[in-house]
Amino acid sequence: MLFTNNRTINVEEYTHTSVTTSRASLAPVSTKGHANFEFNGWRLAQGVAMTLCSQHLTKPEYWFDHISSLLSLSNLIHSPLHSHHLNVRIKSSRISSLRDFSRTNRIGEISQGLVYLYMQNTDFPYVNDFHFFCDINYISIPFQTSTPDFVCQDRRQTNQICLVESKGKETTSAGDIKSKLAKAISQCDSGENIIFKGNKGFHVKKSLGFCIEWSDEINADNSVLHFVDPENDDFNKDISSAPMRFHYASWFYMIGDFDNAQRLVDGEKIILNEFDFTQIPVNNKNYWILKNLPYSVREYQKTDLSIAIIDEIYFSNIFQGNIGISDKIMQSLINRAYDEITGIDFKNESTKDCEFFIDGTIIIKKKHE
Repeated sequence: MLFTNNRTINVEEYTHTSVTTSRASLAPVSTKGHANFEFNGWRLAQGVAMTLCSQHLTKPEYWFDHISSLLSLSNLIHSPLHSHHLNVRIKSSRISSLRDFSRTNRIGEISQGLVYLYMQNTDFPYVNDFHFFCDINYISIPFQTSTPDFVCQDRRQTNQICLVESKGKETTSAGDIKSKLAKAISQCDSGENIIFKGNKGFHVKKSLGFCIEWSDEINADNSVLHFVDPENDDFNKDISSAPMRFHYASWFYMIGDFDNAQRLVDGEKIILNEFDFTQIPVNNKNYWILKNLPYSVREYQKTDLSIAIIDEIYFSNIFQGNIGISDKIMQSLINRAYDEITGIDFKNESTKDCEFFIDGTIIIKKKHE
């Protein structure tokens, strides 16, 4: 997964009517289309990790499962020796080696990671797992009801949320794009009904259905991000910090800081352990960079010696550098000054040495000594 050159994926948006009307052909929203979406392996690794970790923020035992999934995805993307700004492709030899269930899971996980990155470029960058969001807000999900993947919140931390369902397929696999997008929107509609009946003050502003179509290096077709974007009416806006807190809880869970992940879920102040983090300046801004495995993971060392191996593989081979978070974000979470986060301006940006994310997190490619 950790290709160092940028990759692109074609982007196609379709009208809601053409997706949901039987026998209608998919109709692009605009003849001009969208610009290709650009990303790299560093960003995709964080996107996949954040979506995996968002599912079990209060259950540290699942951390090892998430690491295993991320490691299994690390060599799924084709990385030619000479490439720059190429359409992203999965590696044919790697994907063909997987059995049907594992193959479907891997495509689904990497598709969710890419959708996470895409949402970082929208007005709804705080991404939560739908089931976790409902469970923690005591919103009942009826048995065997289809649901979307994510609940996303805008940067203003309002109660108007976005529901997102991500589908994934290979260009050579069965199933057409229209039916997958229609199913995605149907799952979002079901999720909207669940949120409405839950009556916890949240309103679904919009729903997004995605289908990521993955090509491989021996196929002439490009990989494409297909999506449909219906929008609902506005409601009266209230402020809710919960989805934003769950988003940052996913980041702390991802790095193994289960204690602070739990504090954010509970709405408590986080605690900065300076043995785990060190502060450094990057582009005239201060960031707290992970220095050691967090205390909550070190506790597992007492009963599981494999944690030292996981430390080396997970933090060295997957991220290959230091991961961190803005001091401004850290201080806001320490002081529960959540309203201050709405006024902090971060941008998605890739440089030679760093990957900056719109939520104030960072990956430093060259280790800070």
